[in-house]
Amino acid sequence: LFDDPDNQIQESAWIDLDNKNTFILGSSQYGKTNILQSIIRTIAVSETPITASIYIIDFGSMVLKNFEELNHVGGVVCSSEDEKLKNLFKMLFMEISERKKKLVSVGVSSYGSYVEAGYTDFPRIYLLIDNLTALIELYLETDESLLHIAREGLAVGISIIAANTQTAGVGYKYLSNFANKIALHCNDSTEYMSIFDHVPLQPDDLPGRCILDIDKRMLECQTYLAFNGEKEIERVRNMQKFIAEINKKNNHVKAKRIPSIPAVLSEKHFSDEFQAKADGYRIPIGLT
Repeated sequence: LFDDPDNQIQESAWIDLDNKNTFILGSSQYGKTNILQSIIRTIAVSETPITASIYIIDFGSMVLKNFEELNHVGGVVCSSEDEKLKNLFKMLFMEISERKKKLVSVGVSSYGSYVEAGYTDFPRIYLLIDNLTALIELYLETDESLLHIAREGLAVGISIIAANTQTAGVGYKYLSNFANKIALHCNDSTEYMSIFDHVPLQPDDLPGRCILDIDKRMLECQTYLAFNGEKEIERVRNMQKFIAEINKKNNHVKAKRIPSIPAVLSEKHFSDEFQAKADGYRIPIGLT
């Protein structure tokens, strides 16, 4: 909810996730991961796994790992899973390349126009990142994979939503690709100047309180709690209940998984993940 004291209005605040990349800034324990959870919940309620796919890079609190069972989520990458991260980027590069060819063949310039023309063969993709600095420091100091996705992805239906405790370590070349900026409380007040041109106000020292650029005006907002519960364990249980309900509604249709080779490859995993079955004399014996 945003507060507009000049006009004595308090109304719902919305951000455009589809046409802009989003950067969430704030000190620890002030609600960055909660906003990511709210975004996942909103997408899961309003879209199906056929129309929207979510991929998560959780280098933060690891709470987002709980969403791995949600059918909209194609995978969650943690800080030690370097092979899985490479596979995710490789998959997204292939998606960008294939989608560009498809848009050219239809004669449109953007994913939105492609959908308006009645095509539904590509889901919109949301890449959520918790702790962007850790991702850059561990894997991307000499690799511009994420920058390429940030620059090329929006036109083909791939959006990035990233959360971080500070702007140091991120740099202008990354921040310039995020048009949506949400600033929660920061211990260092100079952080606000790093992402906004002008900062006439700062958010109160409260979890979930933030400032947002709404119609070129800086306004203070309060974000919703993603899942009810006084304690974290209560919120996690409500999250798990929500995931089970959503999966049931979607008839167990799943988003495309991040390609990976399990330590033990069972027949069930093979058929569930790759829809690969014996066909006449052709019998699958392994996975490359």
